[in-house]
Amino acid sequence: RDILNSIRGVPRHMRWFLREFSKRNYAFEVHQRGYETEFSKISKGLRFLGLSVVSGVLAFSGVYLLGARDVSSLSSVPLICWIFWALSFAVFGGGVMMVKK
Repeated sequence: RDILNSIRGVPRHMRWFLREFSKRNYAFEVHQRGYETEFSKISKGLRFLGLSVVSGVLAFSGVYLLGARDVSSLSSVPLICWIFWALSFAVFGGGVMMVKK
C-alpha cells in the first residue's frame, strides 16, 4: 500500500519538476563522443549481411535452374547457371571488400 501511494505521487512531482525546469530555461544536453566508429561498423555489418543474402539467392537460383540434370562434365552445365554463380561470387566479393575498407 505504501508503495502504491508513493507511485501515485510520482507524476505530480515529475510535472512540478518539469514546470520549474522550463521556467528557469534549463536544458539537458547530452554530448556523446566516440560512437561514430561503432555505428559505421554496425552499418557495414548490416550491408554485408544484405549482400550475403543476395549472393545466396543468386547461388541458389543457379542450382535451381540446374535442376535434376545429370552433370557429367562442366560443359554440360547451362550457361545461365554459370552467370548466376558468377554474379553471386561478384556480389559476395564486393561485400567482403566493403567490410575490409
